[in-house]
Amino acid sequence: GGDEPAEGEGEGEGGAEGEGDRPSLRRMRRVVPCQRFVCFEEEDWFVRLHVTLAGEAGRLVEAARHCVGACDTNEQVRALQSLEGALETLVRVHYVAGIGQAPGADAPKVTPALLMGRMHRFLPPSPPELGLASEAEARAVRVYCASGIDQPMVLHLLGVHRGGHAIGRFREWQASADLPTPHRAFLADVRCCTPMRERVEAAVGGERLAVQELARLELAH
Repeated sequence: GGDEPAEGEGEGEGGAEGEGDRPSLRRMRRVVPCQRFVCFEEEDWFVRLHVTLAGEAGRLVEAARHCVGACDTNEQVRALQSLEGALETLVRVHYVAGIGQAPGADAPKVTPALLMGRMHRFLPPSPPELGLASEAEARAVRVYCASGIDQPMVLHLLGVHRGGHAIGRFREWQASADLPTPHRAFLADVRCCTPMRERVEAAVGGERLAVQELARLELAH
């Protein structure tokens, strides 16, 4: 929500001093819901995960701004490194929540499917124009695409083409109709810029850069 996507605050793991009470990876365990709907641990886990992801997403937005405005090689390298750092933080938030960790790693003792089984009946139906084949497919796309502008923004910057599959259709619908207007406007601005992948490929094919500069840019991408 809010008037515009939040900018990143602080650096490093979950921000630096002066970040206030912004939810972050470092403060993740302190996030608790003020009101509960179904009153079991999975609900607290779900709120903790998504509030923390939203708190850390500001760094991703700031990295995207950096990518859009990066003109020369040094700026592009720094922008890509900033994007990598922001994505790594979001991945680590998932690890702390027990998602994607290696077998045997310490993780919260929760069953996410239990929460979805209770909650899915209260979610609004997916628009029929999306042509989702079943209720199970509709649930799946909500699980994997409920990230606001994050996914379409990063996919564009990395030069990933939009697909016509169920996840792609839901992502595009969400980005065009189901998000705050300022968020959609920011995503539109990002999509107006040339993807970082195309810029790197142009630099490689243009033979304008020294070998060392080219290696730095390719490695950053």
